[in-house]
Amino acid sequence: MIETKRRSLILDIVLAIIILIVGFLFWPGKEKFNQSNPRDINKNQIRVLVKALNIRKEPTIESKDIGTVYLGEIFTVLEHIDKDDYYWYKIKTKQGITGYIASDRNNEFVEVISGIIDRENPVITSKHNVIVFVDEKENYDDIECTDNSGKCDLTYEKTDDGFINVKGIDESGNESFYQIKYYDAYSLNSLFNDKSDNIDLTVTKKDTSSNSIINAGFIANKDVLNQNISKNYLPVIDYYDEEFNEIDNIHTLINKQQLSGLCINDEKNTIKDEYIADDILEGSMLCINYTFEDKDSKIKYVAIGFKGLENSDNPDNYLSNYYSKYFIIK
Repeated sequence: MIETKRRSLILDIVLAIIILIVGFLFWPGKEKFNQSNPRDINKNQIRVLVKALNIRKEPTIESKDIGTVYLGEIFTVLEHIDKDDYYWYKIKTKQGITGYIASDRNNEFVEVISGIIDRENPVITSKHNVIVFVDEKENYDDIECTDNSGKCDLTYEKTDDGFINVKGIDESGNESFYQIKYYDAYSLNSLFNDKSDNIDLTVTKKDTSSNSIINAGFIANKDVLNQNISKNYLPVIDYYDEEFNEIDNIHTLINKQQLSGLCINDEKNTIKDEYIADDILEGSMLCINYTFEDKDSKIKYVAIGFKGLENSDNPDNYLSNYYSKYFIIK
């Protein structure tokens, strides 16, 4: 009887020892010791904050589970991805398992212990509300991209409706987007000539002690009258400040004037009537003299051209301001 009890006690002890050995070999703390990367303060490294965390083959929660990391383990970040509600970190364990672990945005599963993990999108700003390209030379110096952690690259895309779509991307792949209005403006120090399929424009400018005088000559092409809902086009001049806000209440004298005898102006009809006259000949020139006071004013740009009088606010009237050109007068 005593012998039997002794044998049973020995078996219990042997079994306990086996359990302890198995537990020691397979307890997470042992795996942790084998999985962690060497500590390196010069690298981007993270420490696991939760009891266990799945390693995924791809950076999605639906991706295949290929391993597990444990509390306190340290890994070097090979790649960082912001996606949906999670931050994803690409790691490689000491055993050679390469995959992604996730950290919740609101309750982080890991902490950054060295280096910089850039989670912020870059910031795009502009010194002005609009961009002005002078004499068809594109310049984006007014647009800046800043990022807390390093370099930020910008790309630009013009749209058909007069905007520039700006994209900024930093070294971590974070992106930001920005849209800004742009204008093509031309220097008007003395003489400007422009010729298109629809209209030819000649503009000169001179200054007196208190006034600016702009002489504009328009070659009237009859095709203009057939390409728009509005057939009542009127030559106009509009004024803008440095940020291209339109300035109202600028008193402007509009008179006829002659340029080299090419003008069809006479004293019987108004400027508008002369332009839309049925008997106007293609290639004829309508000449206008604009006189306005700009001394100590905020005027920097003027728009000279034609504006549709009927349905000018109708989106279908797509050519209502098509023939305007913007000029820098200061």
